[in-house]
Amino acid sequence: MHSDKLLDRVGRQILKSVQENARITFSDLGRAVGLSSPAAAERVHRMEVAGFIKGYRTLVNEELLGFSLTAFINVSVFDGNWHEADEAARALPEVFEIHHVTGEYGLILKVVATDTAHLDEIVRYMSRYGKVSASVLLSSPVAQRPLVPFYSIPDSVAYEEEPEVVEEAVGCK
Repeated sequence: MHSDKLLDRVGRQILKSVQENARITFSDLGRAVGLSSPAAAERVHRMEVAGFIKGYRTLVNEELLGFSLTAFINVSVFDGNWHEADEAARALPEVFEIHHVTGEYGLILKVVATDTAHLDEIVRYMSRYGKVSASVLLSSPVAQRPLVPFYSIPDSVAYEEEPEVVEEAVGCK
């Protein structure tokens, strides 16, 4: 199946469904998107092979595991010391994500900590590698939203120009 066919209406519904519930059965998925269970399984497999679905993971409740704080640590790495800063961050089990970004701070870490003293230890450790600032996460009004193409590509229609994007977000004009 050609990759553009994989992102037809049914493909987009599949992407959304498996992101919302990675443990959905092929029977329930097929029912939700109008396919048989084997056809749903085959579509998911083809989306995996094509790279649209990279994997599956379990989300845990950090607070129940004793990590009451989530924070973002920004590091402006000293003298191009990227490799050492990356390795130091990778070595910390509290680091969930590491991102290289543009701007004053070239490295952003998403971390969890048990309390502010624990967060302070992590910040002090990373300050060996550059100028550091931290922001504590207060809330996440949108977290882990399913990512699907935001415009509708009608089945069997070829566009000669870009499809119109309808902005539905609050405040967009």
